[in-house]
Amino acid sequence: IVFTSLIFASISSLQTPKHYVVYMGSPVEADLHNGEASYFQLLDTLLPREESERRKGVHHYKHAFSGFSAMLTEEEAAAFSERDEVVSVFEDPMLQLHTTRSWDFLESLSGV
Repeated sequence: IVFTSLIFASISSLQTPKHYVVYMGSPVEADLHNGEASYFQLLDTLLPREESERRKGVHHYKHAFSGFSAMLTEEEAAAFSERDEVVSVFEDPMLQLHTTRSWDFLESLSGV
């Protein structure tokens, strides 16, 4: 078990973490998991100790759905998705904004 943990820790340290959302169900179901405390416990069980810096960027979702976002490697995301309390894990990509209502656009129309 220790050998497997060391291999997992060394592999995950070589990969670049990406932003993932860990979906844990509806907010009603979240009450069964004790909210934020359970998120940190879950992170503690799966993230290597030397990666504790990544815990600081965790965002909790509790209104529309229950879950959290964190910087994870692909292997860590796969490990989270195997857990019974986790419904799904998906990458949260950075999206380009598409708007015609920016300040630059409005100034060009008004001649300011």
